[in-house]
Amino acid sequence: MTTTVPTTSASRLKGDRYYRYVRPIGRLTLVYGLLIAASAMVFLPMSWMLTVALKPDGGPYFTNPPQWFPNGELHWENFSRALLNPQHPFSVYLLNTIWLEVFIVLGTVVSCSLVAYPFARLRFPGRDVLFYIVPRISPDGAEHVLKQGRVVRSVPRDERVHRGAPRWTAGDQDGD
Repeated sequence: MTTTVPTTSASRLKGDRYYRYVRPIGRLTLVYGLLIAASAMVFLPMSWMLTVALKPDGGPYFTNPPQWFPNGELHWENFSRALLNPQHPFSVYLLNTIWLEVFIVLGTVVSCSLVAYPFARLRFPGRDVLFYIVPRISPDGAEHVLKQGRVVRSVPRDERVHRGAPRWTAGDQDGD
């Protein structure tokens, strides 16, 4: 008794090889290319900030073509001067930021939980419609910032300068 092995044509093997090896390589190349491009969009501005921070005061920041590396020494003391400047106390700015962010995050978590609980646990008429509408009427980031700006500008300048906040944060871009 003899068994026959099914034969495949050379073109069939060639097609299988394409779908098994070549096509995934092309897909991976495309994915990695997109990831490299996206990481460059993040990496280039950060590297530009670092190189500008290491240049001397009054150095050539915006030359054409850009000068990526400072001539001569790297001025690491710029960081200590920025952090320890008595006219602009970084520690006060940092504590103000932490204080604000803690309460913003807590307020967001509490308010979102209070809104989400009825949608998750309770069944009521119109629930699906409200579930669609409520997220769309909540303020988005840009609208929230604009509303905050209008509120801040309506308060007199002397009353809106908080302890430790730079004076330029209290007014408009043009100096108020």
